[in-house]
Amino acid sequence: MNIVGKPKFAMQNRGKTPSINPSDVVKFKSLLEYFVAHLEYLQYENKKYQVQRGRGYAKYILPILPNFKKTGQGYKGDAIQNQISQWEQYSCAKSTSGKIFINVQINHGNKTTATNYLCWEGTYYNILAKWAPRWLLIKSVILELSIEDKTPQAEKKLQTMSIAELGLFDGNPPNENLQSFWNYYSKFA
Repeated sequence: MNIVGKPKFAMQNRGKTPSINPSDVVKFKSLLEYFVAHLEYLQYENKKYQVQRGRGYAKYILPILPNFKKTGQGYKGDAIQNQISQWEQYSCAKSTSGKIFINVQINHGNKTTATNYLCWEGTYYNILAKWAPRWLLIKSVILELSIEDKTPQAEKKLQTMSIAELGLFDGNPPNENLQSFWNYYSKFA
C-alpha cells in the first residue's frame, strides 16, 4: 500500500514497552468500535432498517449524524478527525504526539479497501478493517506496518484479531485480548 503524503516518522524509542494507562485502553476500545461502526455505516447507510446500518450505529453514528463526515484524512486536518476527538489522544507516546488519526478514503476504491485506517501521528503503523466475505460486516482488525514503497515487502501484517476476540461491542470493560492488542500497538507511539 502506498500512503501518499504521510509524514515521515522518527525511529527513536520504537518498540519499547510504554507505561500502561488503563483509561487509554478504554478509549482505544471506543475508538476501534467507532472505526468499525463508521465503515459499516457507510456500507449500509442507504438501507431502510437501522439494524442493517452496522454495529455501533446508535451509540456512535446517530448522535453525530447531522454533522457526519463520511471521508477524510485526519492527519491532513480534515473534519473527519473531529468525530474521534474524544478518543484520539493517548498518554503512551514516546516518539509521537500520542495522537491517532482516522483516514477514510472511499474515493480511492471502495469502503472495504486499505485506504481506510487508523494510525499514530507520523507513523505507518496502521489499523485496518478486514471484511467478511461479501462485505457484510467487519470480522477483524489488523495492525499493519505500511511503508511508502510499492514492493510486496512494504506491508507487514503484525497482528490480527477478530471483533469478537477483542470484545468490541460487548458492553464490557476491555478484555485481555484488547489489552494485548493495545500493548502491542502502543509500543509504536
